[in-house]
Amino acid sequence: MKHCIVIRDAIIPAFLLLAMFIVGNMEAQTCADTNQGCHFIGQDGVLRCNNVIPHNPAGATTVEIRICVFMDIHRGAFVHKNWSFVEHLSFVRISNGITGQYVYFHSNWHAGINVLSRLDIHLSDGGMGFDDDAFHGMSTLNILDLSSSNFLETVIFDNNMKGGVSIESGSITITQTRSNTFWRWKNLFLRHNTLRTLNFSLIIPYSTFELLDLSDNIIHYINPKFFSSLYSLRSLSMANNRLNDMLLSFKSDFENLFAALLNLRNLDISNNYLQFIPSTTFKQNSKLIQLDLSGNKLSELGFLLCTLETLTSLNVSNNLFVINDAGLQKDITAFMESCRNSSEKDPVFDFTNNKILCSSCEHKSTVEWLINRKSYFYRWTELRCIGQSGQLLMINEHFFDSLNDACLRPTRIALATALPLVFVLSLTATLYVLYKRRKASMRLQTRESRIAELQTDDDRFAVFLGYSINDYDFVHENVEMPLNLHLQTIVDTDRRLVCSGDTDFRLGVNLHDEAVRLMQQSNVVVLMVTDSFCTSNFCQSELTFAINENKPVIVMVKERVNENIMPPILRNHFHRYTRIVWMETNGQYLLKTTWNNVCNSILELS
Repeated sequence: MKHCIVIRDAIIPAFLLLAMFIVGNMEAQTCADTNQGCHFIGQDGVLRCNNVIPHNPAGATTVEIRICVFMDIHRGAFVHKNWSFVEHLSFVRISNGITGQYVYFHSNWHAGINVLSRLDIHLSDGGMGFDDDAFHGMSTLNILDLSSSNFLETVIFDNNMKGGVSIESGSITITQTRSNTFWRWKNLFLRHNTLRTLNFSLIIPYSTFELLDLSDNIIHYINPKFFSSLYSLRSLSMANNRLNDMLLSFKSDFENLFAALLNLRNLDISNNYLQFIPSTTFKQNSKLIQLDLSGNKLSELGFLLCTLETLTSLNVSNNLFVINDAGLQKDITAFMESCRNSSEKDPVFDFTNNKILCSSCEHKSTVEWLINRKSYFYRWTELRCIGQSGQLLMINEHFFDSLNDACLRPTRIALATALPLVFVLSLTATLYVLYKRRKASMRLQTRESRIAELQTDDDRFAVFLGYSINDYDFVHENVEMPLNLHLQTIVDTDRRLVCSGDTDFRLGVNLHDEAVRLMQQSNVVVLMVTDSFCTSNFCQSELTFAINENKPVIVMVKERVNENIMPPILRNHFHRYTRIVWMETNGQYLLKTTWNNVCNSILELS
């Protein structure tokens, strides 16, 4: 019975053919004896041999080798039999009987078979072994048939496909047959070859594949439909390839590459130069237990991490992550505390050989976060952070304490320096407040004392008003009368409290003596300073006496005064003490302050 393979628009190299389809074409055989010998069958160039590799099968186009004894096919076995001179041989079949024996193919066993296009190995009962590169270099081979080799569960084809193998388009359908050994395969290894492109759909009904290893090739594109029938696959390794080319050029295909692998438990796509992972890449792989993304160029966990609830190992070592990133810390914490089974306590993440900065105080929070969450990480003791001088430092509680101490040291120094200054400033401020309070209290006491004195002593005046005769009209109308009125109100008396020379000098008495007498009877001297006042000798003598007697003097000015004509004693007082100012507005003079303020100031001055 023959079984068929349908290949549409595809050219399949022999080595890749093994990985994807097997043709069953097996006749029932028996091991009648263990004799060795060869003979031609008919006129078709078929040479049939029992338990021996024929010597120089000249003229044969097909060689059938039936084995009933152990056969060890060594390196160059066919060269020693002079097969290199055979020009037309295209088909070799090696088979055994129902009792079976074991055949082992060593590296370069096929040397000398220069034109072979098909090799059938049918071992229905027994076993077969071969070196990793046993089929490497068979450049003319188009078909490798392992049908009816029922014992095969693991097939290793490492180091066999060289020179770059690509399938650019097409689809492959494998029909199910009872004798087709392909359905019993569970593990297929195609490591260390030069597979480049697998751009076709693979249709395998009732696939039993559990492990597929495509690592250490140069794969830069795989059509997502290649995995569409491998629903039973539990482990897939594509480490050490070039999937970043696919990611950058065909992002959507990469994002759906593993969507059909619903039972996938272990996935290794390490060392593929991957710069990022699209968000929904692993959305359908909710049963993933181990995911290896190490050795890429990732800087963020861009995929939906929370969909991988059963994940127990995520290896992202040797990437470009910066663990100081707050967003990355948030993603890790959210997965460990919210997404996976809360009863799981074992670590998940391997972040070794990624960047962790600890050179300044702003990195302290990251170090503290790592220490508090050390249970999240595999190989946590191997994590290293980059210090101030670029050296790699071990992360532990002792390092955190030293970093924290270094960060607090400037604060402690500042506090040690500032505390004495703060103490002095506080003491000064306290003394100043006490001084101000005492002074205010003294002013209040003075005010009460002056009011009581003015109420009981009829010869006492609150103010002596001094001015030039040229300013009499202004002073009498605008100053003397309102000032006296406001003082009377505050002191609560009807008698006059403001005295002046024109009003209170006794007649026939020395002017100077009278001025001295009135100033002595007054608590405060108020001087109306104008240009006329500054040029008057008598006015100047009043000022001199008041200052010499320590009488409080309040200067009152109208308009601008020429400071150049002020006597030095007046100029000094003018610049040192506050004064009463009159302003002219629309031909009228208005007091810049209030009469209440003027009166209270007069009563509070000692």
